[in-house]
Amino acid sequence: MIFLYRIAICEDESFQMKQIMTQVERYGKAKNISLNIKAFDCAELFLNHFKEAYDLVFLDIHLPGIDGIQLAKKIREQSHRTKIVFLTAHENFWPEGYKVLASRFLIKPITDESLYLEIEEVMDQLIEQTPFVLASQDKRVAKVAVEDIFYLEIAGRKVNLYTKDEVYVSSKSLAQFKKELEHHHFAQTHSSYLVNLKHVKLVGKDSVTLTNGQEVYISLRKYKQFKEKFMEYVSSL
Repeated sequence: MIFLYRIAICEDESFQMKQIMTQVERYGKAKNISLNIKAFDCAELFLNHFKEAYDLVFLDIHLPGIDGIQLAKKIREQSHRTKIVFLTAHENFWPEGYKVLASRFLIKPITDESLYLEIEEVMDQLIEQTPFVLASQDKRVAKVAVEDIFYLEIAGRKVNLYTKDEVYVSSKSLAQFKKELEHHHFAQTHSSYLVNLKHVKLVGKDSVTLTNGQEVYISLRKYKQFKEKFMEYVSSL
């Protein structure tokens, strides 16, 4: 079974970026792990494409403009699940790194052995700490973090899982997902939809608006119960 992990590399030195990308790809092939890797040469470009769904970010501390420490703070404002590994030539930045919950530090030049060890430990942490469900994307089996799911929808004999930027497919029934996700603040707006209350912005009479602007149909029959569950969830925060 092949799992999909999302990795970002933010490094302004072209040679270093290509080297790390090659090392990460080599690790994925050796471990039979499917990796979706994105590379950025500055913090601004990274922020323009930032996805909460990144599992791991390799972050150079010395970036032009917004440096690595500042960028890590911005990442933490949006996601506490994303693991951050700093790339640096100096150990004196370690105290600042711990303030933004950096997982690890890698000292340049980066060897295959040190990089592989860090990835291995981060992957172990993700498996232990992140509730997930399994679904398919492009004929690969992907681990989809529960908190990243905006809503689920019945589509024929399948169920579609919608995250901020991706759509996954599962052969499980919506009833099975409802049971699996019952302790993760999901509620039905209709017999065909299961919505993550974390991503609800507004509950209307005939639709629910999500934080990404999408709207999900809500039936009259489900309106009262859904609204009550949403209010309970908000009150618990």
